[in-house]
Amino acid sequence: MLARRFQRRLGKLLSVPWSLATGEDFRYPETEGGHATPVMRVLQRYVDAVIRLGVSDAAAYDAFWQVLHMRKQPTPLLAPSLVMRVLAGKRR
Repeated sequence: MLARRFQRRLGKLLSVPWSLATGEDFRYPETEGGHATPVMRVLQRYVDAVIRLGVSDAAAYDAFWQVLHMRKQPTPLLAPSLVMRVLAGKRR
C-alpha cells in the first residue's frame, strides 16, 4: 500500500515536467513512441511566441525561464496579461 501511494504521488509530481519534455521531443519527426497531439502543437506555437516576446518583454522572459528551470509550474505562461501581450505581438 505504501509503495502504491508513493508511486501515485510521484506520478502526479512528475507529470508536468514529463509533459514538457516529451512535448518538445515531438517537434521532431524522427521521435519514436508517439506523436504531437493538436493541443501540443498549439502549445508549442504559443511557447515559441512567448520566447519571441521575451526578447523585448522582461516579464515574458522571466516567466519562460522560471518554467523552463522548473522553479514554477507552467501557469505563469498562461497568465491573462501575458497571453494578451503574446497575442498583441502576433498581430504585428
